[in-house]
Amino acid sequence: MANRITRVLIVEDDPLVLDLHKKFVSTMEGFQVVGTASSGSLALDFLEHNSVDCVLLDIFMPGIDGLVLLRKIRELGADIDAIIISAAQEGDKVKEALRLGAYGYILKPFKFERLRASLCSLRKHQQDIRQQIFIDTQEQIDRSFGTMNHSINTE
Repeated sequence: MANRITRVLIVEDDPLVLDLHKKFVSTMEGFQVVGTASSGSLALDFLEHNSVDCVLLDIFMPGIDGLVLLRKIRELGADIDAIIISAAQEGDKVKEALRLGAYGYILKPFKFERLRASLCSLRKHQQDIRQQIFIDTQEQIDRSFGTMNHSINTE
């Protein structure tokens, strides 16, 4: 996977924001926007016929919102990572995103360097962890869960 392109689907109902995200991701080496959707239902239709590695996902959308979409993706068993990009600051939304396995959560408005950092971190995660059949150490597992920076007394 080292040289593989990370295929991105952007799900955002605001056309201007969607276009900004698309333009930004398209400038990043190693990433390709393979599709866009303005609603959760359109995203599900896209995912039925296309493979993606990452979904950039708004929460507040008409019809199927972003968290319902993420739940449906998980129910399908699709190996797709998600980064939430939303104005939703409610704790229950953040907790649900975590429970559904979102890789990241970015609050709108944000600086594009924040999105770049999240995407690059995700790409490294995909290269280092997702493709491994066997994990050698607890440290590798901790890195995959983002717990390396916590002080954990193992004695």
